[in-house]
Amino acid sequence: LRRMNWDDPGFEPGFLDQAMASIMPGSLSALAWLFLIIVLAKALANFLAQWVSSWADSRVTLKLQQGMHDKLLHLGPSYHQKHDLGKTSATVVQFAQGAQQMLCEVYRSWLVQLITLFFAILTLYQQLTTSELSTGSIALLLGALVVVPIFGWWMSNYLRDVSTEMRDAFVSVQSEFMNSGAAPMEVQIMGAHKQRGQAFHTKILHQAKVKVKSAFFQTINRIFSSSTTPFLQALFIISFVIAMPDDAGQLQRAAGSIVAVYLLIPQALAPVQQIVAFFAGVNMSWPQVKVVVDMLETEPEVREVPDAAELTPGSHDVTLDAVTFSYQKGGKKILDNISHTFPAGKRSAIVAHAGKGKSTALGLIMRLRDPQEGSITIGGQDIRQVTLDSLRGQVVRVSQYPLFITDTLRANFQLAKDGATDAEIEEVCRKTGFWDQVLVPKAKERFLKNPLDLDFTREGGEGKEWSGGERRMLAISRALLPKPSVVFMDEPTSGVDAQWAHDIAGVIPKAFSGLTMIIVDHVPEFVAAVAEEIVCLDNGKFTDKGTPQELLSRPSLFKDLHDSFEE
Repeated sequence: LRRMNWDDPGFEPGFLDQAMASIMPGSLSALAWLFLIIVLAKALANFLAQWVSSWADSRVTLKLQQGMHDKLLHLGPSYHQKHDLGKTSATVVQFAQGAQQMLCEVYRSWLVQLITLFFAILTLYQQLTTSELSTGSIALLLGALVVVPIFGWWMSNYLRDVSTEMRDAFVSVQSEFMNSGAAPMEVQIMGAHKQRGQAFHTKILHQAKVKVKSAFFQTINRIFSSSTTPFLQALFIISFVIAMPDDAGQLQRAAGSIVAVYLLIPQALAPVQQIVAFFAGVNMSWPQVKVVVDMLETEPEVREVPDAAELTPGSHDVTLDAVTFSYQKGGKKILDNISHTFPAGKRSAIVAHAGKGKSTALGLIMRLRDPQEGSITIGGQDIRQVTLDSLRGQVVRVSQYPLFITDTLRANFQLAKDGATDAEIEEVCRKTGFWDQVLVPKAKERFLKNPLDLDFTREGGEGKEWSGGERRMLAISRALLPKPSVVFMDEPTSGVDAQWAHDIAGVIPKAFSGLTMIIVDHVPEFVAAVAEEIVCLDNGKFTDKGTPQELLSRPSLFKDLHDSFEE
């Protein structure tokens, strides 16, 4: 339509008119073919853009969730004690999606949007200046292109608060479900169906109410956003009609400007809406993004020093030199200026009343935390000066609650040594007797040639195929797989019957011969059977030490614990 007016004496071509005239075809048929080519090219470009966007979104989500998962495994015990497992799970699995959406909006083509905005407004301005509109009217209409979307962004701020409520409601429902799902048999035994059902109903009812509230604000925001373009188109057309005189010739000349303006408004408005939509999306996603950012920015409690050395393999003594530790700054001292050397190649034990620092001492030696004062050395090397990987490889703990996964038996062993062969696993299992006494009979019952193909479940309990004693023996056998220098046994008789405790006491001296071992257990008879030296920990200090026989023959904390346990 602009080219049709080119030869009109009253038409004054502008810069864009001249530029378009130099590249546009001179005939309508050629213009039609060009239009078809542009349509096909745009369809292809849209397909490629959608495909690339989906690929990029999935990659960002993958990288983000992997990074969060790996970061979580490097955070110290303080973080895990403060954060509920349900919330942590939701952060990694669910909230990462919200963070991914915001990140994708950040890296998408803002430059293209700004270029589109610039040329669309320039073209729109050129069309308006050739019309009969006044300068003030033109400025007002162009200003509306920015003001109206910004008003929509201001309205979207309400979404941030409701999105925070949605996040908290989701976490609350997931945590409540885990409260019931963690031990459903216990719920049945206790007859707690009503209490659990009511608690879960309360959470999901609250979540439903928050969903309705969120949908209300999102609908208002969506309707406003979809109505902005036709509203502005109508506003511009009305302005043209009012400004134009009732003259057929002028209206005919203005027809091209009216159509051009009508088509250019969406082009000019789209980049603005994209930018405003980004900030609106931030308001909606930020409550989820914040917990993701908080996790990623959390620093581990212990970190390697620059140029940390490798911990030398071999049988090592473990020395605590004037070690002081408390969980809170200025709080009660769990360990108070304690010093002791656990001899290399010997089995030592720490005994104390429940909750008085036994496991804390083991955690410090493994460098799960650092003491406030003093130092800990293994084979003369300060553990703060060695790499964490070499420390974890040389110092192994059989936890009171060992890590198991729902997978094959082989996969559970390979947690201790990545890529461990079947032969290596069989070797350590034979040292503890676990292979012949437990695994081979179980494999025969299930007609399996290789016992390591046996299925294993993460949780034990009633109806499971692996008893507490078998699980404990698996963990003990697994501790030998990385060929450690120091081994900790944290409550090895916890959750096992008397027969299994007796078997474990017989296995430890033979299977772990020559290794430095520190044992913590609540059963004094077990400690006396396996330990060559016992250190008594009372009120944060090492008060006595000696062989089991020596401590039982004189007044000591170990004798008191032994006698009270028998009673």
